[in-house]
Amino acid sequence: MKTRLLPLYTNYLLGKYSKEEFLEMKEIISQTSDKALEHLMHKTWLKETMLPLMPEAVKKRIKADLHLYTTAQSRRSRQIQKWRPVAAVAIAFILAGSSLLYYNNRNTVYQSPFIVKTDKRQKASILLPDNSSVYLNAETALEYDLNNKKQRKVYLSGEAYFEVEKDKDHPFIVDLGELQIEVLGTFFNVQTYKNEDIIEASLIAGSIKLTGKQLTESYYLKPMEQVIYSKKDATLRIIPFDSRQELGWMDNRLVFSSEPLYKIIHSIERWYDVHIDLQCPEISNDLMSGTFHDEELENVLEAIKIQYKVNYIIKGRQIIISKNQ
Repeated sequence: MKTRLLPLYTNYLLGKYSKEEFLEMKEIISQTSDKALEHLMHKTWLKETMLPLMPEAVKKRIKADLHLYTTAQSRRSRQIQKWRPVAAVAIAFILAGSSLLYYNNRNTVYQSPFIVKTDKRQKASILLPDNSSVYLNAETALEYDLNNKKQRKVYLSGEAYFEVEKDKDHPFIVDLGELQIEVLGTFFNVQTYKNEDIIEASLIAGSIKLTGKQLTESYYLKPMEQVIYSKKDATLRIIPFDSRQELGWMDNRLVFSSEPLYKIIHSIERWYDVHIDLQCPEISNDLMSGTFHDEELENVLEAIKIQYKVNYIIKGRQIIISKNQ
């Protein structure tokens, strides 16, 4: 099975792949060790004919990024090693994010739209054709068009942190369905999961413009401001925020500050790739605060048990939370 990986990856870099081949490549890499993936990436870099238009400086920068990534991975505990990025990241977007940019200079036409997805317990980093960077949290999908040079627009479902390259002639747009975020160059975090009513956008630096189908005016955020938008009733409020909480996921931290339990449960499900059956729905809107850094799942469940005086049972990936008898 793994013998298929190199030709699939090669075709991917050259833009000669189908949706079925991309999914096959993702499945194979999800079953491949970090060491084997690193070996494949270095092996591909050695083939100069593969990337004739990629400048040597760019290749060196990507190799340095890979070295930092693999070094950081080696320092983590066995529990954190399970957080290995999805296939599309481990190979395609550390390296191919840049190579695709340079292949576009040869007028190569790529399959569009291009979709990057992470599953539960997975994270990803992507270098877009305009050199903007996007970091995806678990259970997130990002869609964009590699062939559209006139408009910088992506579609997001889930959670992502953006570092947008400035281009005053081509605003960068993040389409969230109910809302659109427009920027020139800035850093911000967005959370918009389908199973949650709230959309959150948190601005770190720069400025962003917010528009929406149900909004009668545009809204502008200043650094360290967060917009909270309700999909249910189309209401919007702007508040200050704590960057340690909003960006904690990028440092393997689960951070909650007066969050309803149902939302915390969704985060735990994405974080640990489990399903939680809350058999006491009367506490689902109760608020909880806490920080968990590289914690085992049982430690997080114990905190919930103590705060709400409940019991839990773990059956594989199924967790049942029930009242104390």
